[in-house]
Amino acid sequence: MFCQSTTNAVTFIETTKGHSVTNYLDDFGGAETPYLAPAAFASLQDTLFTLGLEEAPKKAVPPTTFMTWLGIEFDTIAMIRRVPKFRLDEVSELIRQWLQKRKATKRELQSLIGKLVFVSACVPPGRLFVSRMLDTLRSLRRNNHRFRISRDLRLDLAWWDRFLHVFNGVSLIAPTMDTAPDEVVSTDACSTGCGAYSRGRYFHVQFPESLVLRYAARIHVLEMLTIVVAARLWGSEWSTLRVLVRCDNAACVHVLNSGRSKDKDLIACARELWFLAASHTFELKASHISGCDNRIADHLSRWHLSPSHAEP
Repeated sequence: MFCQSTTNAVTFIETTKGHSVTNYLDDFGGAETPYLAPAAFASLQDTLFTLGLEEAPKKAVPPTTFMTWLGIEFDTIAMIRRVPKFRLDEVSELIRQWLQKRKATKRELQSLIGKLVFVSACVPPGRLFVSRMLDTLRSLRRNNHRFRISRDLRLDLAWWDRFLHVFNGVSLIAPTMDTAPDEVVSTDACSTGCGAYSRGRYFHVQFPESLVLRYAARIHVLEMLTIVVAARLWGSEWSTLRVLVRCDNAACVHVLNSGRSKDKDLIACARELWFLAASHTFELKASHISGCDNRIADHLSRWHLSPSHAEP
């Protein structure tokens, strides 16, 4: 607490001078235009010296367009942040070791999850493929408690092994997906069928009876399955595109954008979507749309119920 309070004071001093600086415990980082960056760097060094705070020479990085801070690489040319390659290689090797395991301890699982959660800061889909590991962790009581690695956990590890390097990198610029997507898809589901529309293309299908009996009271799962169907149908045509899915179910939108949900069926669908996105190299985001504005997809999902849904 004392350390953080001290470095907060240093950040406050630099901010009042007009420099952009942030701190985390005893680490400082700043961003400036090329013209002002040398003066900002020198100012921070002078403030530390004046206050009697010792600077670590090895960690003092002069103005640069590529810097590692708090274990993350920041690249202001490509405008992305990513996990350093050596760290990815360490995690990749750890994952391969786990794929050879049959059993593990709670402590070993905690260590694995810690590394994967850190990497997830720069590998956004990763959060989806840690959730089942966290469920397993919650079921273990003692640190030396050994458990058998389940098929689901092994599948999540296989995703990490295959796509860890593919998804490493997050834009430093606020995404413009909502305003300038390459493809917009509207989807909708009712208790007995689903449909989707995208720039003149569409599909509509009636759910099998077994699916209706299982999920009739859980419309959010049917809504997410509809998005999966759309991605399976059109995913190969979305290669390298930014795809925005418009859906009138808030739960689906939340899990797709955050990677978090307590509903295991939603998480399972989200995993399938991210697998398809990785396989076909497209970017996926969801946006909420009101039911009254989702009329085409709404008619498609009810196409089988009445001929009126096919009318112009």
